[in-house]
Amino acid sequence: MSWLRSAWHNPKLVFYRNTLLLLLATVGGGVLSSLMNALVSHFVTKGNPGEYATFSALRDALGLLTIPVIGMQTAFAQLAARETGPNAPRILSGALRSQIRLLSLYWFGLALCCLLLKGSLVARFHLGDPLKLWLALGAGWLMLTTPAFFGVIQGKQEFHRYALAKIGSDAGICLGVALAVAFIRPDATGAMGGLALGMAAGFSVSWYLTRKDWLTSPAPFQLSTLMRSFVPLTAGIGVINYMFTADSLRVQEYFTEGTDAYNQARTVGRTVVFLVTPVTLAMFPSIARSVARSEKSNVLGQALAATGIVGCAAALACTLVPDLPLKILFPQSDRSASVQMVPLFAWAFLPLAISSVLLNSLLAQGRYGVVPCMILVPVSYSLVLKYWHPSLHSVIYVAGGHAVALALILIGFTLLKPSKLSTSPL
Repeated sequence: MSWLRSAWHNPKLVFYRNTLLLLLATVGGGVLSSLMNALVSHFVTKGNPGEYATFSALRDALGLLTIPVIGMQTAFAQLAARETGPNAPRILSGALRSQIRLLSLYWFGLALCCLLLKGSLVARFHLGDPLKLWLALGAGWLMLTTPAFFGVIQGKQEFHRYALAKIGSDAGICLGVALAVAFIRPDATGAMGGLALGMAAGFSVSWYLTRKDWLTSPAPFQLSTLMRSFVPLTAGIGVINYMFTADSLRVQEYFTEGTDAYNQARTVGRTVVFLVTPVTLAMFPSIARSVARSEKSNVLGQALAATGIVGCAAALACTLVPDLPLKILFPQSDRSASVQMVPLFAWAFLPLAISSVLLNSLLAQGRYGVVPCMILVPVSYSLVLKYWHPSLHSVIYVAGGHAVALALILIGFTLLKPSKLSTSPL
């Protein structure tokens, strides 16, 4: 076992070690998430057709609502990676407290809009019970404020703590949803309530693990300093997130039949992106720190190799045995329609996984010039989905085609040499 111990501590293998640690946490979280989906499907779909699709749509809607601030974790990871001096703890403390105040104001604005448009939102997305909307908003505040704490842990490259926080968060969500749908309300309302409760547990874990950072006496922090990188980070990562979630809401809006089958297949296909997430998490702070110290790094090549192997293996597995994960996750459901869509989703999401790696590399280097070009893709995606959606399969084809277009844009920018116009001094 001595060779294994020496390999684990080999400096040349640090990236793979960190990726493996995060992959284990992600797989563990994926198992918990899959268990949660299976429980929701089992308890909610009995006598409540369409409720699972409603829960999935609300969960994805939360992702869309957080797009304006989705770069918060990455911004704090960049800040923590570059701030290594004696005053770094006070700077992080000031930044964390400032973001809580800022995001709370943003959340109050969202809540006010939902209050004013409650009737329209409930009718348009077939929510039925307005309580679903308010529970989703409660979960939304936690989704907004938690990422900064994860970003600090990520930026410090304390990946054992990150893995612990990730597993703690996913376990809390799984347990909260399971208890809610099994013993309180077996519908989308109960599932959303459990989701909010579980997110509160996840917030508590990350809050506790970063207590030394936010309990430190804060230094005066200018949000404008963070915003110079936060805005392009949010816009870039927001594009990926939008491409990953927008189809679910469009299906909920335009289709009344087959939505449960669509979302079940989509749940399986999403694993391609989730399995690659650890690669980007381990890569970003490493590149950001290398840039700050003017050091060369080969992390991007390692990340792309890991992404290609893991992503293609997952997509191939979804193609060869599409019914197996459906049988595990949704044993009580009719899987005949879902089986046909699982391979389509897997290969449609694979370009997004590659795009995520390339984008995080460019953003970590401060090459923000790619962002304006990226925004054209979700604009086209939205227009095509709005005016052309003859079938559920067509929605997947549109998503996959635009994912390929986004990947090609990012490949082009990655191959170009950095210029003053595309690089931030931060």
